[in-house]
Amino acid sequence: KKLGVLSGILAAVILTLVLVSRLPGQRDKEEGTEILAIPTDKITSVSWEYAGEKLHFTKHGDVWVCPEQDTFPVDSALLETMMGQLESIRSYKEISGNDTLSDYGLDPAVLTLSVSADREYVLQFGNENDLDGQAYAKWNGKVFLTDSMLPAQFSKQTLDMVQQEPVPDMDSIQSVEIRREGDPLILEYDESGERTYSKECSWLGAYGGNTVPLDSEATESFLSDLKTLRWTGTAAYPADSSALSEFGLQTPSVQVSARYRNRDGETGTFAINIGSETESGECYVMIPGSDRIYRTGTSLREEMLSTTVDDLMPKKVFSLDWDSVKSISITMDGKVFPLNRNEGGDKIEDAEKGKQVWKI
Repeated sequence: KKLGVLSGILAAVILTLVLVSRLPGQRDKEEGTEILAIPTDKITSVSWEYAGEKLHFTKHGDVWVCPEQDTFPVDSALLETMMGQLESIRSYKEISGNDTLSDYGLDPAVLTLSVSADREYVLQFGNENDLDGQAYAKWNGKVFLTDSMLPAQFSKQTLDMVQQEPVPDMDSIQSVEIRREGDPLILEYDESGERTYSKECSWLGAYGGNTVPLDSEATESFLSDLKTLRWTGTAAYPADSSALSEFGLQTPSVQVSARYRNRDGETGTFAINIGSETESGECYVMIPGSDRIYRTGTSLREEMLSTTVDDLMPKKVFSLDWDSVKSISITMDGKVFPLNRNEGGDKIEDAEKGKQVWKI
């Protein structure tokens, strides 16, 4: 009986919760109420103030430009993504009371956004609410909580808006020349396999006038950071002489030039200069002749600086593709003993079993 009573109470509680969740006020609390919708197809300009910087961009057709600096390489795709956040701005809770705007980070505002579309819109964003991660915002005299992703999209400075140069798809690297202090390190993939003595050694390395077969796995691992190279951010634009000096690229630590093949089988070349390390453990890089300096993972710099041919040499003392060996010559006590492989063996049964017999 007790179990039946408890089950009935539980069912009543669940039913009550379902009914309450369907009330308009409850739905508004969960989903928010649209407080503003800016027609993104009519946006002609946008500007914002954040972290002491004021950014301003205008749209011409499908392209965004910086009117104050018409040569600035604006990332138009990024701006279009940012504009998409303005199609529906929702309020999850309207703030009223005697609190001052400074209590919400709105005087001064953390971020002020101005948009020109069918009319002028000015929004201010303040601190995040510690309880639910939403952000305080102000528009048209109203203070409300909105999705913190909205101000996060516009919390960008000048370098964040630079269009980054593409890194090619280097599906397979065919050769690499690495210039640093001392002799250059040159790696070349032996696609035919004719110049290496083992399937385990499909790379050749040239250093100090010597050319030696290299361990395939070790070499591919060494080149993996180059094959998967991506920019983690823009460090400087334009890359003038002072920026080159600041980031160690006036005289690069390493210069890398690679010949590659992409997934479509097309070949190309790609080069980068590597400068100094960042405080966060990355490194500064740039494409030769570019006007932009980027940041990328520090392991690339470390590998390119310190790896030698000896590090890429096979660990096995003796490694051969025995199926391809036809003869061996052994010299002992001044005498030469040639060994030749007899494919058929000495006896018929040997040949039938596919045995190979070596003869002196």
